[in-house]
Amino acid sequence: MTETDRPDSRRTEPTAILRPAPVTLADLTSDLLWPRLLRAGKLAFKADRLAIALLTVLLIGVIGSLNTLFGDRSFIGGVLAIKFEAIGELLLALVMLDIPRAGDAVLGLGVGVPRQIASEFPVSVWLLGIPIVVVWAIGLGAICRSAACEFSAGVFRPWPETVAFSIRRGVMMVSALVLPPVLAGLSLLVAWAVGLLTDLPVIEYLGAVVYPVSLLFVFAAVLTLLLYVFGGHMLVPSVACEGTDGIDALQRGGHYVLHRPLRLALYLVVLGLVGAVLLGIVFWLAWAVPALADALRPEPAGAKLFDDSALLRGPEAIIAFWSKIPGVLAAAVAVSYYACASTLLYLAMRQQCDGQHYSEIWFEGVSDTVLAEAERSGERLSGRQQDGDEQDEREREEDRRSS
Repeated sequence: MTETDRPDSRRTEPTAILRPAPVTLADLTSDLLWPRLLRAGKLAFKADRLAIALLTVLLIGVIGSLNTLFGDRSFIGGVLAIKFEAIGELLLALVMLDIPRAGDAVLGLGVGVPRQIASEFPVSVWLLGIPIVVVWAIGLGAICRSAACEFSAGVFRPWPETVAFSIRRGVMMVSALVLPPVLAGLSLLVAWAVGLLTDLPVIEYLGAVVYPVSLLFVFAAVLTLLLYVFGGHMLVPSVACEGTDGIDALQRGGHYVLHRPLRLALYLVVLGLVGAVLLGIVFWLAWAVPALADALRPEPAGAKLFDDSALLRGPEAIIAFWSKIPGVLAAAVAVSYYACASTLLYLAMRQQCDGQHYSEIWFEGVSDTVLAEAERSGERLSGRQQDGDEQDEREREEDRRSS
């Protein structure tokens, strides 16, 4: 036996050839922001957020219908009809690629809608509109805070805690919503006052000289309203994520709209398409379920015996009440989706414009920050532990083969 034929005790089993891991869809989209916007639907269907949205819808519905006690048309119903008509006009213009019509629709949302609401409901817009804005801001802020904690930090907050957070910052939430319209209204008021100078017989020449001031204030008002139409969705999420006031939220929203308008348009299209599909299914179910139940319901026996419909008003009213519940639940889903989508839109635009990662949000106090870091560290630790267990298992398998 030659030296080369002797068995070598140092010889080991051939090792497996390392092959690159297959590329997955998650790897391709890990550095992209817009695929993360698709999580808005999943976030919207969490029970805590749906509960907050349902409570918000019920409170707004009750407050907005108080004027019906005096025989007037429902304030909240009229406001929603006016706003949805303007939004539908804008969407129709965009689908038809009619740019002038779309511009008129945008101005209608910013100027025409408030003016029409104020003209049709001159008293209710103040007595009922202010409480509705407060309830809407607090409810929206609570959902935004809950969605931001889960999406950014992986921290789950119960709904009483997020509602308390929003109530403590209620002034900031409300100011973020009303500050742009107030500033635009003040600018238009100054422009109107300057325009009055041109109607006075003595100083009309002075009014003509300073008329460019009126144009300047009108331009400022129109620009503010345009920024509000496209960037107003990010104002309340800014307060919920950063814990700042309405002025800072307004500055951030305006900066994001002006700095990356095309990216904002892309994100709005993505969220709009997801919302159209999701809410289309939800509202179709809210219509189909009561309609099918009503079609399967036989004619009331009292209708065959009596012609007096007063005998049927009680049962019919109860049935009508139950039939409206799916619509209310669908409205709660819409509110929850809008809040979650607005939060994800703000975090994505913040990362694009400011370079601040979407996982960075402000927490109240040191304890919350430590909790967030602990939960994230716990996830990383569990991942490392799992990898270590797999490595130990592979080493034990190699030892068994060699033995």
